[in-house]
Amino acid sequence: MSVATLPAELERPGPGGVGPGRSSLGRLGRWGLRSTALIYLGAFIALPVIAVVTKGFGGGLVALRDAFAQPGAGAAIRLTVEMAVATA
Repeated sequence: MSVATLPAELERPGPGGVGPGRSSLGRLGRWGLRSTALIYLGAFIALPVIAVVTKGFGGGLVALRDAFAQPGAGAAIRLTVEMAVATA
């Protein structure tokens, strides 16, 4: 069994503190990718919420109250909230 050794001289970062592979373009790319992902995932949350709110309040508060008064609506909302809490 043999043991590999590392060379004594390791590559040191330059005077600017930027090491190999770390440039401002890389940092910009990472932030751009993060921003794109957050906007994309935010749209997956925001668009359905907007659709539900506009559909729910389309006929006014009376229509929304009538929709919640339907048989099974309370159980469906309770199940939705329970599953959301369980997965969080």
